Amino acid sequence: MSGKVFIVGAGCGDFELITVKALNILRKAQVVLYDNLISLELLKIPPSNCEFINVGKRFNTKSISQDEINSILIEKARQNKIVVRLKGGDPYVFGRGAEEMTALINAGISCFEVPGITSAIGALAYAGIPVTSRELSRNFTVLTASSYSKELKKEVLTDIDYKSLTKIGGTIVILMGIHHLKELCDNFLAAGMNPEMPVAIIMNGTLSNQKVLRGELKSITKTAIEQEFTNPSVVVIGQVASFDLTASKTNLRKPVIGIAGTNNFCEKLVDRTGYLDANIKNLSFLDITINDCNLPDFSMFNGLVFTSPNGVDAFFKLFLAKKNDLRELMHLKFAAIGEGTAKRLLEYGFMTDIIPEIYDSQNLAMELVKNFTSEQKLLLCRANNASDEIDSILRDARINFEKFTSYYINVNEMKKRICMESLSELDYLVFGSAYGVETFFETFKDYKFLKNTKFICMGERCALPLKNMDLNNEIIIPSKASIDAIVSAIESELIKE
Repeated sequence: MSGKVFIVGAGCGDFELITVKALNILRKAQVVLYDNLISLELLKIPPSNCEFINVGKRFNTKSISQDEINSILIEKARQNKIVVRLKGGDPYVFGRGAEEMTALINAGISCFEVPGITSAIGALAYAGIPVTSRELSRNFTVLTASSYSKELKKEVLTDIDYKSLTKIGGTIVILMGIHHLKELCDNFLAAGMNPEMPVAIIMNGTLSNQKVLRGELKSITKTAIEQEFTNPSVVVIGQVASFDLTASKTNLRKPVIGIAGTNNFCEKLVDRTGYLDANIKNLSFLDITINDCNLPDFSMFNGLVFTSPNGVDAFFKLFLAKKNDLRELMHLKFAAIGEGTAKRLLEYGFMTDIIPEIYDSQNLAMELVKNFTSEQKLLLCRANNASDEIDSILRDARINFEKFTSYYINVNEMKKRICMESLSELDYLVFGSAYGVETFFETFKDYKFLKNTKFICMGERCALPLKNMDLNNEIIIPSKASIDAIVSAIESELIKE
């Protein structure tokens, strides 16, 4: 029995340009073969047990052959797996998607193509360049500048009919053309194109470090060399190349804000900060695994204590998976470390009875001491590596308690590698817990690349590990340990920018 293969367009650059259909397929993927030019953020979407295979190619460098890629796709599909071939842009626009689909069809594999936004349109749009214009360009041509020569065994300039292209006019979009820019411009000039024809080069199109160079055909090569334009770049030739329909008329770099922690925390904060004029990075590299264990006898307890939304989710997923009856919990008082945890409890139908004014472990423990006696017993529902601060305060007060590990937090190596590629560009780094801080610096031991980064921490307890380190970075602690306060702190910092 064979699985399925999806040839998926990841869009160009900005990971948010992927389609909803592609996202839904990625969430079910068991194997992902990906290119170099996709956003690595997309590799956080598949399940944690997904197999990832890098089959990317670079200009004039040795890489895996197309025949080998086809063989891997067929092999994995025949293992009855859901396989995603994730390609930058659109699979059918110079992406060799047709070759892969043909190989799969010939092998009798069930396969599907999912379109993506090509850089031939998307990169131009982000640079404020419309690919067509009613007045100036009623057609456009897309071509690749680089082709592989079997005779020379290397990438060479694609054989192009420059006179015909010059005669047709409209907009000419050239992908993979930066290495051949001088030849391209010389050939168009020789074909009779106006030396003053507008030309634009878009480097790192749609990304936070996008750069746009505008000029004329006769001189663009010299300027591009001086300004160190390299791949990945898109070259645009035609009257529309002079357009700049962007809100910002400069190549100003947006502040880069990284959010570290578990995926739930990072996704929530990314969602809440999406409207900001900044580049928000989800730096989650921690996976949560529910502890598939026997539940305790709830009749032995008087209170349930939760120290994070993750803990609430893990507890109730386990509780319901075991087909328990929610009425078993009705006699219990519920305690939450903060409003985020309390809101999550409410989603499962339970009001929070105890919540501290200051959202941290110490203040939660003090509230527990006020509300329970030594004759009563608490169940602390937490992760495997939770802080023992609450435990210590409860012991000193002679409050009986039992710890219940409802979930495990582990480092995801693929996500860790993705995070490492973003660390050197961070202006701000947000942490939601002390454990998040500790795990981050245990994982990324060489933190010299963060010397200019400001840290934003959810509460004093969260910031404590940073204060105990030999760091000179500014540490920003909002007045309240909540998502809302973190968002407000980020807003205030961006106003200063």
